[in-house]
Amino acid sequence: MNECMILYFEHTWHVIKTSHKSIKQDYKLWTLEDHDYIFNWLWHLKAQDTENLDSRSCYKFITDTQALIISLAKSLSDLLIINYILYLDNLFSNILLAKILEELDIDIMSMIQVNVLRFSLELVQLKQVKQSLKWEHLKTAEADEIDCFLW
Repeated sequence: MNECMILYFEHTWHVIKTSHKSIKQDYKLWTLEDHDYIFNWLWHLKAQDTENLDSRSCYKFITDTQALIISLAKSLSDLLIINYILYLDNLFSNILLAKILEELDIDIMSMIQVNVLRFSLELVQLKQVKQSLKWEHLKTAEADEIDCFLW
């Protein structure tokens, strides 16, 4: 999953201004991709935030950003045959999203922020020590039946 920008110079209500990015005025897409090949996407629309965001009503307590991940994940073909792993950055991921995707038989690999709800307290404490971990260090923990790793 990724956030993409498409350069655009004309005037429209759907253009996003991003002064902190290399492309200053653009369309914004949320994409499901692999090696720069885009399988599916959702437009980011200012007025509606994101088009076709149907997952919001199905799950309580998830953000719009997490709902778009679920919506794009459901568009994958052969969910019952192929084992998918989605790679997410910390903008998207948390334990609740991992649980919902697990119900769809989709695994995630992700960085996660330590202040995420339901995240393993043991791993949070290790992360907050502010010391480098020893080489090849691996610590595992379970958070709400989701395997979590710190390395």
